[in-house]
Amino acid sequence: MRSAITYLLLLLFLAACEPKPKACLDWSDTIEAGTTLDLASCSEDYDFLTWEFSDDRGYVSDVVARIFEKEENMFVKLTAYSDGAYRSDEVILPFKTSFRYVDRMEVIGESNYSALELRMAGGIFLGGDAKGIFTESAPYIVYVWPETKVVVESKRSELAVFGYKNGSEVSLGSKPYNFETYKENPMVMETTDGLLVNVYWTYRD
Repeated sequence: MRSAITYLLLLLFLAACEPKPKACLDWSDTIEAGTTLDLASCSEDYDFLTWEFSDDRGYVSDVVARIFEKEENMFVKLTAYSDGAYRSDEVILPFKTSFRYVDRMEVIGESNYSALELRMAGGIFLGGDAKGIFTESAPYIVYVWPETKVVVESKRSELAVFGYKNGSEVSLGSKPYNFETYKENPMVMETTDGLLVNVYWTYRD
């Protein structure tokens, strides 16, 4: 009898010493809509995780792969379980989803063109007064957002830049991108005559 009590006390002691799970999410306030995301947590000391999103979708997984189809304000409740689900911890995180929108084009280098134009899926953006030497601290800028709302779609596409000189259009090159996997900001390309073109994107406010 004494050995059974000792064994029980030992089990209780070991259970008390087992660290409690910690549910943790470290996301930015806005995450991208319209593309496949692998959503992970920074949780610790857990056996399994459950995810409950405000759009009534739930998952039991370490990492959740999903697409947010539209822009909206949402929240997720993440619960970390251990010790056969007898111990748990949860965190609720509000966030919003947004598509990526073209923000602006910045050009660095010496330009002999009267105007520069950016072309990409969704729009053509022209800026005048493009002659001069433009630096990183004082670039040539063509603004897009928020007057024009052009989504950077998660598919293969390309950026193309044109210059205008003496009334003629000159192709300055293009560069393909797979925006499903390319998430850097800005998108960068170099023209055939050495201009460095940076195309920035932004999330909605």
